[in-house]
Amino acid sequence: MRRCPWLLATLLFGCRPPMPPPGSIQAPQPHEAEDEGVGEPTPPWQASGLLATYEDGSQRVLTWVATPHFALEESESLHPSIKPAFEASWSGVLQIEEAASYSFWAAPASLQIDGKEVGAQPVALQPGAHTLALRYKRTEGPARFALQWASESFAREPLPGRVLRPTSWPSEAKRWQVIDQGRALYDELGCRGCHHKAGDDPHVDNFYHLTRRGRGPGLSRLGRRLNAAWVYAWLGNPSAHRDNAKMPVVLRSESERADVTAFLMSLQEQGATTGVEQGAWDATGLTEVETAKAEELFGSIGCSACHGDAASKAALTAVGSKFQPAALPEYLARPENFDHSGRMPGMVRGEEARLLARWLLRNRKAALEVTPPPGDARRGRTLVQTRGCLGCHSMDLAGLQVFTELKAPA
Repeated sequence: MRRCPWLLATLLFGCRPPMPPPGSIQAPQPHEAEDEGVGEPTPPWQASGLLATYEDGSQRVLTWVATPHFALEESESLHPSIKPAFEASWSGVLQIEEAASYSFWAAPASLQIDGKEVGAQPVALQPGAHTLALRYKRTEGPARFALQWASESFAREPLPGRVLRPTSWPSEAKRWQVIDQGRALYDELGCRGCHHKAGDDPHVDNFYHLTRRGRGPGLSRLGRRLNAAWVYAWLGNPSAHRDNAKMPVVLRSESERADVTAFLMSLQEQGATTGVEQGAWDATGLTEVETAKAEELFGSIGCSACHGDAASKAALTAVGSKFQPAALPEYLARPENFDHSGRMPGMVRGEEARLLARWLLRNRKAALEVTPPPGDARRGRTLVQTRGCLGCHSMDLAGLQVFTELKAPA
């Protein structure tokens, strides 16, 4: 959190319009004349795309988009600060490379090129930049839009972002850039799990659940996946074991860590089929041939792209201390069953998953295998429910989902 506190502050305090103190950053209000055309000629991170303006009657957002294309369900919107009933406009220039007659399909939006309304008839365009303006009003139900074009030299297709350029980057768009970066951090770091009350803001809540940002691995059946000593050590200081860990220290004493560890290790329900047979199997004694095959597999399926450097944030130097032997191949086969962030793909099944797991389980750290002190699982469950753990981690008990009881400030 030390790296960008001002972004989060802008999100948390800058998005509320009522009477901010003088000089504070606030959500953009209706058009200010001095904002028009102010700022850099293009967004700082892209040279192509369009300047987009979204309005819902109470809020207005200016942002950059690669193209104006979208597909939305009834409850979805183009931006988390904009309600599903919105109006949108996009502006910039269309870069034409070849002189020709071009046809455009923009319904139900209205399209202007060089200030003239474009209808069903082809438009003769010369090479160079032509101003483009597009307006759209959302109606009830699902919505889908794609600006399409065609000419004598190519068939009808969606207008590609490479031929679009924004002509200005107003200060209002800059302010929203900061707000959106803060929102991304707020979601990515899991702040919303404790500090957002579901139902208060349905369109934002829906956006958050669709992105699955800030979610930690599921806790259900954790007792049959991980080792107690590793869990106890991790709870003490997650960032000491992985420097990019988002999980904060929420337990105040060793006894609380022991209680939570005891509870988590009691979660032993059987899971679904994962492509690897259940039960004990030999995780030791790799032959030279098996070792070579495992090393080749680790590189060929892409594991090394994220986990190859022992000094990297995603290093696997203690995976043997973390996982129970039979659980690791299950995880490798179906990581999405355990980690709801969905970032790691399932690339192996069956014997390949077993072989790769046996090879990885050799990586151990003695400091993470010290037997933890005994704890009270009943007190541990209470701590899990009241310290915010379930704001980021899901947990089912006897088939029923358990929710957090932490009363965090909204």
